[in-house]
Amino acid sequence: MLFGGAGSLHQAAQIAGLGPTTLYLNGRPPLEEAESALLAARGVAITSARLSSLERQDDSIVRIQFSDGGHEPLDALYVTPASRLNSPIAAQLGCALDEGRFGPIIRADAAKLTTVPGVYAAGDVLQANNITLAVADGVVAGAGLLNSLIFAASAH
Repeated sequence: MLFGGAGSLHQAAQIAGLGPTTLYLNGRPPLEEAESALLAARGVAITSARLSSLERQDDSIVRIQFSDGGHEPLDALYVTPASRLNSPIAAQLGCALDEGRFGPIIRADAAKLTTVPGVYAAGDVLQANNITLAVADGVVAGAGLLNSLIFAASAH
């Protein structure tokens, strides 16, 4: 697992169940003690050396090369996905943004109402990289919007 941010720790702990796992910090500062303890409990090795290259054979990565001259064989290399908002519209509307596990997300309540009245959000702008949750968010946002229209109209 190549470290790419806080999501890398979560993913490394998860994929450790698939087999021997190493988290490559690639020259980043050491992890916090609690983070290291979690990974150690899951059997994840941690290597802090900076990477210099990946060696390929056919269509597969077979070895990781470190800048200090060391190397290790690889069966697979996982990379933490990073997400970004593809449109500035949420910020332009004044919606509050939070830093999610994989990048920025829009802050919203349980009904998917953002911090701007009347503006709802759904999908990967709320929680990155899970299509099932993104689709479910759309259903919840639609229901929240419908309820706000019905009950706001009946309050007048």
